[in-house]
Amino acid sequence: MNYSYPDCWAGWTPGWSFARFAREIAGELAEPGPASEVTARAVGLVNADSLRKRGIVAQNAVWVPDRSTGEVAAILDVTIIVAPGGESAPERHLARNLRKDFGWTTRIVDYAAQTSEVPAGRLTIEQVLLRRFGERQVQGFLFLNVFPPGAAEAASLVFNTVHLDLVTEVARQGRMIAESLELTLGDIPGGRRKG
Repeated sequence: MNYSYPDCWAGWTPGWSFARFAREIAGELAEPGPASEVTARAVGLVNADSLRKRGIVAQNAVWVPDRSTGEVAAILDVTIIVAPGGESAPERHLARNLRKDFGWTTRIVDYAAQTSEVPAGRLTIEQVLLRRFGERQVQGFLFLNVFPPGAAEAASLVFNTVHLDLVTEVARQGRMIAESLELTLGDIPGGRRKG
């Protein structure tokens, strides 16, 4: 899997010895000093969250549009999802039980979905505004799932932001990343790792 990021994004593979790398990413995305510390702290938290997901997240990225603050405005988790159904896999994916997928303790405030295409395959686009039980803050999610022809799995780009005024811009940049996606299909020696 290969893809490119628009400006103000940086990505990495989640790992354990990460403090030095978090500072490097912060140095790339934010001004030195307090802004860089804000970014490094956020990158560390995103990395730790991915590690708690026990191998599900293959790649992470953060978007820092304002170098002077270093605030992370959006997060990207790249995962692989099972995609049964052959050519109808995108439609089957969109027809799933959303309540089951998002959890019964999550309130779906708004949901919109459609299909499209990118060079790597068919694409499902899901924009979701949700609020978890016990939390006041609404979060915006964008799920871009790329279904390559003939594959039983799809590449899933999951964007998250609490900055609802930036949802449209996150969607625009997410589409740019999906358009750049290149996938290599084949068997994994020894099979897929069990999480």
